[in-house]
Amino acid sequence: HRDRTKYKRNKMETEEVLLEDDIEERQELDEIQYRDFQVESSNKESRTVEMSVSSEVPVERMWGGVVGLEVLVHSPDSINLERFKDGAAPLLMDHDSTKQIGVIDNIRLDQSQRKLRATARFGNSVLAKEAYEDVMDRIRTNVSIGYHVKGYSQEEAEDRSDKPLFRVDDWELLEISSV
Repeated sequence: HRDRTKYKRNKMETEEVLLEDDIEERQELDEIQYRDFQVESSNKESRTVEMSVSSEVPVERMWGGVVGLEVLVHSPDSINLERFKDGAAPLLMDHDSTKQIGVIDNIRLDQSQRKLRATARFGNSVLAKEAYEDVMDRIRTNVSIGYHVKGYSQEEAEDRSDKPLFRVDDWELLEISSV
């Protein structure tokens, strides 16, 4: 049994009184977070790549000075995919917004596997072609996402030697990168 504390970001807040601990927590929530995953398959003719971009696998993170395990909840109500709706979200190189190498044609939640999957199509620029060839040659095999945490719950570990669990149940996917 873990004790659970709930935290939520409210974008409509215009005036706040923050304690020193709250400031550190707020800065942490405002930071863009990153996770790595791998390319699953590809199609050379269309220069597309199928990939798993996120899952519920726990990742060690620092939360307000506390080392804990972060789990991104993968349910329809937890993930904001607004930026990816029309198939025009960029595929970036190394999280650099000045290095767009393609677009995300399709993104979908695989509820049975608790994963977010995407189809990326590489562009025709020199950089995009080089990146695609590196993916095909298995030089560039990892995919990383940038996301913004909007709400989470903290579950304290039963055993003091275990790390607390931070269950992110409200998050926005910002970008997908080849890394």
